[in-house]
Amino acid sequence: MPVSRRRMIAAAMGVMASVGRAEEALAEETTFEGGTFKDEFWIEQKRVFKNLRQVDVEFETAGAFDWVIAGNDGKEIRTVGHKNPNGGWTSLNLSSLGLYGDYSIGFRNTSADEKKIKGGTITHD
Repeated sequence: MPVSRRRMIAAAMGVMASVGRAEEALAEETTFEGGTFKDEFWIEQKRVFKNLRQVDVEFETAGAFDWVIAGNDGKEIRTVGHKNPNGGWTSLNLSSLGLYGDYSIGFRNTSADEKKIKGGTITHD
């Protein structure tokens, strides 16, 4: 009995969804402690996280900053500006930037006032 094209597509999509859920289940979350900084702050002294997916951070202070993304060699790959008008929680999803792989994450102060990070979470493998 021939299988319809629609059934084949639906089955393939079900397999892809299952794989996606399995990959998400394999992800690890690492919490990090914050600190106060005038210039730059690197999570865990520029630790490289395997297959870094997302960073969630809570700022206790308001004011603009750059997310700084560095590769295995410590060289900056990308910076992403953030206005941060009120402080609080903010996130960066690396796949939304087309970045897939191993990276370290830092924050660069781009305003006059000192910044204070309460802490956050890294999602990675």
